[in-house]
Amino acid sequence: MQQAWQIFLRQQLTNHHPLDATDNTIFNLGAEALFHIHGGDAEDFLQSQLSNDLRDITTDKGQLSCYCNPKGRIIALLRCYPAHDGGRIGNKPSGYYLLLPESVAETVHQRLSLYRMRANVTIDNTTKMVHFGAMGTLVSHWLEQHDLLPDVAAYSCIATAATQVVRIGIHRYDIMASPEHAIALWQELGTLCQIADTRYWRYINILAGLPCVHKHSSELFIPQMLNLDLLDAISFSKGCYPGQEIIARMHYLGRNRQRMLHYFSKVGAQISTGMAIYGNEKSLKVGTIVDAMDNADGSCQLLATIKLDYVDQTLHAGSAQGPELQPRSLPYTIPELQPQ
Repeated sequence: MQQAWQIFLRQQLTNHHPLDATDNTIFNLGAEALFHIHGGDAEDFLQSQLSNDLRDITTDKGQLSCYCNPKGRIIALLRCYPAHDGGRIGNKPSGYYLLLPESVAETVHQRLSLYRMRANVTIDNTTKMVHFGAMGTLVSHWLEQHDLLPDVAAYSCIATAATQVVRIGIHRYDIMASPEHAIALWQELGTLCQIADTRYWRYINILAGLPCVHKHSSELFIPQMLNLDLLDAISFSKGCYPGQEIIARMHYLGRNRQRMLHYFSKVGAQISTGMAIYGNEKSLKVGTIVDAMDNADGSCQLLATIKLDYVDQTLHAGSAQGPELQPRSLPYTIPELQPQ
């Protein structure tokens, strides 16, 4: 059935919408992997590996989290959801879904498998479920009509026997289902929506100030550099996990010297993930591009980590003579940039 879903999506993408779509869109998220972590020790195991507190996940609530190396650098940013596979203990799920970019999926799978040891945990990267994204007011209305609309809080979950929906924005959703149900859902929502792929999903992430860590940016950033403490993706009260000491030390003892900010450039073709950013001092690197996506007109929206002492300078991508970066606002507050 996974093959049937992939064949179906390839047929759908012949009609995919250009990048200037604004609303009521369904997204082929084929560039993302979906892991199913389950077993009697699943919660304890992931609790020892991820930055957020797995104890906060219930059958109707997921979370954003990250997987770090021992130096506190992010290997992958994960959306972690309860797996509604028929089992639960009270309001706790019997397993978890991890959604992450396909480009870092093999690395994450290998590392999780290495640390599994004798734990009663199965790390399944060939789950029977598939997933796609959806966005728009018409999507919300359709979900409400079919009793599939999650609560208003971010990462709220709702599920039936074959379908699970997670809210990740005001009118934005992750949808997981068996392949046959996913095809049926896609076809119904397709009567209301245009079609786009993962590139536009990333574009919407950038506008929302949500970073994405890909193969070329994996192990470059500490969580606070990507505002993950502001996005509720880190718990500072849980026990140990890889990189926890460094991440906690930055939180309790040090001022954050870099933050992720939103920028616009008129020249998107010259900008790419991982590219250095320069300020007025031509040889001084002051930041790094986290993610960048072109607009239909050739311009570019991007997220970049910037040393806070340089945020008021004119910034350029790639070199001091590279494309100029124009600041744009984020939908949340950066505390270090607020008036004292």
